[in-house]
Amino acid sequence: MLAMPLIGWIYEKIFAPHHTTFYSMDTAIMFEKSVHYAVLEVIDNMTANKGVRALSESERKSTMKAFGASA
Repeated sequence: MLAMPLIGWIYEKIFAPHHTTFYSMDTAIMFEKSVHYAVLEVIDNMTANKGVRALSESERKSTMKAFGASA
């Protein structure tokens, strides 16, 4: 039923409202961490190559705002 183009969308809106699940939260957290670590790696390489000071521990911390907040 959900795979049908228009009917699936209507069915989902009426009968299956979106709820945040542990799976969706885990996936979002893993994605956020992997992007954060990738950005930090690039920053570390750039600062080492240019001779610029490295980021402090407080500057390296990740901040995730309004996770799971409904719009």
